[in-house]
Amino acid sequence: MKRKITFLMAVVFATASLMAASIFNGGFMYIESPAGSGNVMLSQAVTVPNVVNVPATFTFAGKTYTVTRIAPSVFLNKQNITSVTLPGTLEGTGVGAFGQCHSLTSVTLGDGLQKVDIGTFTDCNNLTQITIPNSVQTIGESAFAGCTSLSTVNMGNAVTSISTKAFLKCPITSITLPSTLTVLGMGAFAWTDSDEFGGIQATDLKPTTLTNITCKMLNPASNLFNANAFGMTETDASKTLNVPQGKKAEYEAVLPWKYFFVQENAPTAVESVKTSSVVLQLNSFDKTVTVFHKGLTKGTVTVFDLAGKTVLSKSLTGEETTLSVASLNAGVYLFKTGKNVQKLIVK
Repeated sequence: MKRKITFLMAVVFATASLMAASIFNGGFMYIESPAGSGNVMLSQAVTVPNVVNVPATFTFAGKTYTVTRIAPSVFLNKQNITSVTLPGTLEGTGVGAFGQCHSLTSVTLGDGLQKVDIGTFTDCNNLTQITIPNSVQTIGESAFAGCTSLSTVNMGNAVTSISTKAFLKCPITSITLPSTLTVLGMGAFAWTDSDEFGGIQATDLKPTTLTNITCKMLNPASNLFNANAFGMTETDASKTLNVPQGKKAEYEAVLPWKYFFVQENAPTAVESVKTSSVVLQLNSFDKTVTVFHKGLTKGTVTVFDLAGKTVLSKSLTGEETTLSVASLNAGVYLFKTGKNVQKLIVK
């Protein structure tokens, strides 16, 4: 094994397994903790399927249990695993749980998950993309380090901490960092030629593969943004950093941001869009959108998110209809009026 992952927590869980009765379900062993709570930890894989689907709940002997934890290293170095689905009932993904699973190509993380644990997917070098749910707040140390095919990361909008080496040696080219981010560890998005991540120092880091970053944070000078997060030691104008309006100078003044070509984001809302006879007008002060639809007097204005879910709908009135968008989360929405479809970006 080219890299050993040693976790003291494993000793604790091993001791606990001797003191608590195990529950067998679907090829996995579970331990109820605390006793009588109905919450269980997946402690052992008796059989290791190619497709791992950890259940949110299961019923055993007439009692329903909720899976809230995965023990350390349960699926470590299991080369037959190609796909993993983890439920939103989990507090975390399990320390080192799927490390060095070189055949793993697909990971689905359930909404509700709170944390991607230390080293969960280290060295899963055939994993190409990951979507971090909006429920996740912390991405642990080396969580995806050495995932050398991981080029696409869809970052959740509630992440507060991206720990040391979280995405070290991942060939990501573009990413959006949410406004909630307050901690960015050393080497979080850097590159390295080393295959041993445990003792990596700042001097071992090389510049990130990222060429386009969108930052939504309003306090770039936080001392919890490590100067070596991207492995850069000099300015590289080919790497663009898109920052909030009015924050360009602040980002240009501090590390790690000053090494990028910094530019301010384009305005975050479409003030007026004309298509055919339908016009959308965003009223920024009262957070409403007026739809002008001359000649179209029947039907509805329907608003969809990018997943195709209807989030607002209102019947047309006269030649203009006004909708409140105050309840919408930040994102891109599609407004459909008759056969006319237009885009609105809300922040």
